[in-house]
Amino acid sequence: YAKLYLPKVSGMADLYVYFFIRGFMLLKQKSGVFCFICSNSWLDVSYGAELREIVLNNCRVRFILDNQSERSFENAAVNTTINLFVMDQGLEKKASFIAAYEALSSLEVSESFRTYLSNGDNVQNDSFQVISVPNKNPKIKTEKWGAYYLKSSKIFHQIFEGYGQYFVPLNSIANVRRGITTGCNEFFYLSESQL
Repeated sequence: YAKLYLPKVSGMADLYVYFFIRGFMLLKQKSGVFCFICSNSWLDVSYGAELREIVLNNCRVRFILDNQSERSFENAAVNTTINLFVMDQGLEKKASFIAAYEALSSLEVSESFRTYLSNGDNVQNDSFQVISVPNKNPKIKTEKWGAYYLKSSKIFHQIFEGYGQYFVPLNSIANVRRGITTGCNEFFYLSESQL
C-alpha cells in the first residue's frame, strides 16, 4: 500500500504527510475515523496537491476546520487545521470546510454551528463559515483547498458561481514570471531594531 503512494510524495513535503499516509493505511484495513491536527500548508502548496489526491482516493473528507482566531498549540508558530476523514462508502456526502472566526470553545456549544455541520449546509456569519462540497465533485480535486474554501469570502463564491465560466488563468493572456531579484535584502527588509 505505501509503495503506491510514497513515490507520489514530493521531496519538499513536510514530515506529517507520511503520518497521513500511515493513517490511511490503517483505515484501509477496516472502516474507521482518522482525525489529525497538523499544519495547514498542505491545503495550498504544490506537494499538497499530491496529498489532496491521496486523501480523495482513500477516504471521505468529513471536515477540515481552520481556526482563524486562535492557534491549536500555544507555543507553535504554525497555523493548523483539524482534519477529520472517514473510511466509508458515503462519497455522495459533503466535505465541510470550516473557517472559525472565534474560539472553538464557544463554537462547540453553538447550536447553529452543530446544525450546519450535521446538515452540510453553506453558511457564513460573524462566528464561522461553512462551505460544503460533495466529495465526488471533480472541482474539489483541482482547487487549493485553503485559499478557495477556507480563506475566501461568501461574495467570492457568489461571483465565482455566477461568472466563473468567464474566468481564465492569467498565464493564458499574459506572460507570468518572477520579477527581478535585487539581492539587497538589507534595504528591503527591516530588522527588529529598525522597526
